[in-house]
Amino acid sequence: MKDYSKGRYAVLGHGPGAALKGWIDNDEYVRAVSGEILYQIEGEAVYSAGRTERLGHISQGVAFTDSGMFLFRLEED
Repeated sequence: MKDYSKGRYAVLGHGPGAALKGWIDNDEYVRAVSGEILYQIEGEAVYSAGRTERLGHISQGVAFTDSGMFLFRLEED
């Protein structure tokens, strides 16, 4: 299991050339470019910003909801 809180990752939309949505910067938070916390992560699990709800998981750098809906893609910085 990969720990995405241990490094810096660009958070991108779907597909090649996708827009930058934000960053993970050596912590458990997915922040928008504006600095707003969008999601919280623990290992490969994705939670809501306040960690009140488990939303999905990250597999091979791509986050999906538990029902299979795309959330974001990660690229190591």
